[in-house]
Amino acid sequence: MNGSILINEVGSGKAVVFIHGLGSSSHCWNDQVIKLSGQFKVIAIDLYGHGQNKNIPSNIDISQTAKEIIEELQNRNLYSVSLVGHSLGGLIAIEITRLNNELVDNIILVDVPTKQPNLPTIMKYVLLKLLENSYEATVKAHYKKMTENQDLLKSLLATALNTNKHVYCSYMKSVLNADYSKIVGSLKSDIYIFLSTSLAKDKSKLNKIQRKYGYENITDDHVYYYKDSGHFIMLEKTKRFTSDLLNILSQ
Repeated sequence: MNGSILINEVGSGKAVVFIHGLGSSSHCWNDQVIKLSGQFKVIAIDLYGHGQNKNIPSNIDISQTAKEIIEELQNRNLYSVSLVGHSLGGLIAIEITRLNNELVDNIILVDVPTKQPNLPTIMKYVLLKLLENSYEATVKAHYKKMTENQDLLKSLLATALNTNKHVYCSYMKSVLNADYSKIVGSLKSDIYIFLSTSLAKDKSKLNKIQRKYGYENITDDHVYYYKDSGHFIMLEKTKRFTSDLLNILSQ
């Protein structure tokens, strides 16, 4: 295999696959892994260069990562899985479903913007150069927008800055060029979305945000809005998020 995704597996039953976001790790799902492993086979992934995964493939992007996760799941004879993806992990979950819809029962997208602002190529180049040349400062500035909880921010930054720089920049390039807003609505698998104030400042903005990211056809009972949480919903509102997740997976 090209990259060697790191998979942590526990429990038995229907498979639930957790995919973290950029600069995070599988540890962001610790509470959910503990609570769900009594009923499900829980798989928490460390993406390349993240967490405990020190593998750095030559080619790193959303599509290549999705293909390797598909291969790993198939090697384990896992089908009809539930995918839970946060941010970048949500884009990877969408790509997995696009490539192999038969593999996926449902996808749960946690604060996932399916596209970035329509920036000119030169602007994307400038942003990536800024990240490469002022890596630590840029990562810190990015993460400060994600939560108002200073203790959590400190922990998140420690994990982010431990992420391999080449991997971080490569995934960021892939994210800047991705647009899944027209794809997500055409997927056959059931879709649930969790949104925080990072994407929708208040509930009145929900419809606009859903239209922007291609979520407009998702029914209200599949939309979970956390008006009092930043981007890392699973860490800021752990108990409620875990309960909502269990309700979805138990249906």
